[in-house]
Amino acid sequence: MHFRIDIHAENMPYVTDERSRWKREINLNSSIAHEMAHCYFRSRYPYLSSKNVSEGQATNAEYAFTNFTYYAGGLSSEEFADSHLCDEYAGYYRWYRANCLESDGGTNWTVIDAYEREASPYGQGGSNRTIVAGPEGVFEIPLFFE
Repeated sequence: MHFRIDIHAENMPYVTDERSRWKREINLNSSIAHEMAHCYFRSRYPYLSSKNVSEGQATNAEYAFTNFTYYAGGLSSEEFADSHLCDEYAGYYRWYRANCLESDGGTNWTVIDAYEREASPYGQGGSNRTIVAGPEGVFEIPLFFE
């Protein structure tokens, strides 16, 4: 699997003062976090193409990164949706948070696995891979060995 991430910095806000410098940095780095979340998601869920789920997961990861890195946990999910996302992506984000999160705020991967199984041609998607421990660490067995 090959992923390519292009972040178009020329589309980010220009720096005119200290506030705009931070806004630009937040936009650039949160965009990278969002796209990295897509890479992870696409590698784990190759059949799932629902924008609510895939964009919702990426914007939720973007929120977690932005909140932790720049706001020390002080950015509420609604503040993030209102101030960092366009209306379309705020919709995906809110849908995901309403449908795919556990009460502690973590993703309920069982829900995502079910969406993947539904989207896969033979219902095989979203299966949990076997965990093995060895001298190099703990790993999931690649799908082709199972």
